Amino acid sequence: MKKLLIIETEYEGHYLTGYIKYILRALKGKKIKIFLLISEKTIKYGKGALKILTDEGVSYNIETFKTPTVNKTNFISLTIYQLKLYFLVKRKFNQINRKNNFDHVIFTSIQRLDKIISIFGSPFNKTKFSGVFLGLKFHLGKLNIKSTSTNHFLSEYLFKRLLNIRTFSKVIVNDYLLKKYIFKKKWKKKNKVLFLHDPKEFNFIFKKNYSLNKLGIPKNKFVILVYGAIINSKGVMELLKIYTNKSSKNIHCLIVGKQIGSTKKFLYRNKFIKKLINNKQISIYDNWQTEKKEALFFHASDAIWIGYKNYPFPSGVLYQAVSLKKPSLISNEGFINELNKKHKIGISIDIYNPKSILDGVKKLKNSKNKSFLTKSLSTFSKISDPRIWAKTFKNTFEKII
Repeated sequence: MKKLLIIETEYEGHYLTGYIKYILRALKGKKIKIFLLISEKTIKYGKGALKILTDEGVSYNIETFKTPTVNKTNFISLTIYQLKLYFLVKRKFNQINRKNNFDHVIFTSIQRLDKIISIFGSPFNKTKFSGVFLGLKFHLGKLNIKSTSTNHFLSEYLFKRLLNIRTFSKVIVNDYLLKKYIFKKKWKKKNKVLFLHDPKEFNFIFKKNYSLNKLGIPKNKFVILVYGAIINSKGVMELLKIYTNKSSKNIHCLIVGKQIGSTKKFLYRNKFIKKLINNKQISIYDNWQTEKKEALFFHASDAIWIGYKNYPFPSGVLYQAVSLKKPSLISNEGFINELNKKHKIGISIDIYNPKSILDGVKKLKNSKNKSFLTKSLSTFSKISDPRIWAKTFKNTFEKII
């Protein structure tokens, strides 16, 4: 029987279930013994995520490791963190591989270690490995998409080195422009790159009025949901500036997710925010949510906020919105804007202009625009269906293991 090791180095939020559950689903019924290598913190804090994996009905064994205790605050500390993580994973693999002799290893977020692996080589000796890679942007500037990174050449060079590792079989990306760029450049190892839309779905379905009632939001409000890791690039500060305009009185913003850095300080220390909360114009739910609660927030919403700044990557939250055919308010820059131009799944806005945001809300309220977007979202949801991800992964995996 073949043996597969799946590695996830993060433990918070959607990382554990984001791809592992679809890999498990793809391999259901296959004669493959599956092992998960996850952080010890997952066992302590990730019981809800582990239950989601268990519900897939696929048996697996769990191995754990300790994550490095380094604050990832700048380039140097991040590099130290990744180096420590690389050698931790390498040591743990050698430890458990002696008795298991794995046939393949899959990283579900290889971007945590890609540059270190490119420099030091595979941590898995002769065992083949693959990975899901999110967040590449070296190609974007050459496709006239704004990106703030200054190390495009180095990133491209290291990604080529990663593909050239003999035991590296496949990298799954969620950016079709990256695939297009690599094929246009005729890279020798271009066939190692597989593009797939992010797989997203909801296991709980609620009626809108029920969700609004559970969350205590009046039915006459237009609800905008900001969801996920509430970081600076989420554009929360820009969104809330709409409340300086009187025409925002019937808009309610739901800010839901783990708050990090300057945005956390802004939401907790700002008098303006306290006033908005007291006036019941916004609701804030700090930290990661259960799958059931997550569904409540999405079903209560009229639009999903994808007004990211300095964020040229694809968005998992956008794919969650698409899965429910919910329109989004989308920043007019970055990869997401290109995706919206192609598939018409939301309203493009200038996030730095409150009037542009309010105009976007007006467009979403318009019945003709709403009808058009519903059709576009239905079309796009068919090509980004999680079943396509699972089926393609299964077919690909059968060839490389």
